[in-house]
Formats: sequence, structure tokens, C-alpha cells
Amino acid sequence: MKKLFVLLLFFMPMVSQAQDYDFITPLHKSNAEKARTIADLIAGNARTKYVFNKVLTDPKTQQASFLYYPENVTEAQIKSKKATKLLRVDFWAKENPESPGEVVFRFKEATGSYMDLFPTWQRYFNMMADENNLPFDYNGKGLVDFTKKIEFRFQKADFSSEWKLTNRSTLP
Repeated sequence: MKKLFVLLLFFMPMVSQAQDYDFITPLHKSNAEKARTIADLIAGNARTKYVFNKVLTDPKTQQASFLYYPENVTEAQIKSKKATKLLRVDFWAKENPESPGEVVFRFKEATGSYMDLFPTWQRYFNMMADENNLPFDYNGKGLVDFTKKIEFRFQKADFSSEWKLTNRSTLP
């Protein structure tokens, strides 16, 4: 019994943080329009003013990427690959087995700067997150709810200065 109590105390900070399940639930299963709305919300929460550019789809990986560039970046800079700042929101895009021909989108990850992704993390996943301390707070960078089978992480990307908000949920 004592071990169970200690385990509950350990996991409580990860589960007890305030979350916005109205935002989180559609991340697991949405249509193209809702996926774009989710991507727009993430871009709209960023400190940088982003403008939607395009959607890239890859049938091999069954992935759709919504690309956003800062509003002051020109089309010429984007085409010449001189635009260095980008916010990318990725979804898995798979055919719905229950409804052939219909594509279901599931949030995979958002990639961008820490300062641009932090407002989304704080608003929807961990309302108690502290902007200055989060990079050093292991529990604050994860949302785990075992009863709802959801897990999201906010962490620095490997070998990059970018950060990722990643969906690691086990929902189908």
C-alpha cells in the first residue's frame, strides 16, 4: 500500500495539471478542415505573427504538414529557401477504415521556436507551466493521462534549436 501511495505521489504532478480536453480530444481524429483549424490555432498562439503558406502531403508516410512563415517573409524568400523561420504542424493522414475514401487526420507534432510553441503548451496542455523554468522542469514538459490514453511532450528537438510539441498517445 505504501508503494502505491508513493507511485501516486510521483505521477500526480503529471496528471493533475490543468488541460483543455476540448482542444486535445479532436487532435486524435479530425477531418482536413478541423486539422487546418488546429494548425491555425497553434500558429495563432505563437508570439511571431505567422501566415499560412501551404500543405505538403506525403502518401508514403501518410503525413500532411501545414507550413507557416512569419508575415514579413516574402514569397521570393520562401522559394529561394532564405526564409529561416518556420512553424510546421504535422498530422498523420490515413484513410478511415470505417468510411472508405474519407481521410482522418491525427495530430503528430508541431515544430518551431520555444517562444512560439510555449503559448500553445501553456494554454491547452499545462496551464501552470512557467515560461522561464519549463526547459528545466521534466514533469512540466509532459502531459500524461493514463485513463484517457493520452500523452503529449514538449521538448527540444534533437540536434536543433527548435522545439517540438509531440503527440505520443496510444489512442487508435
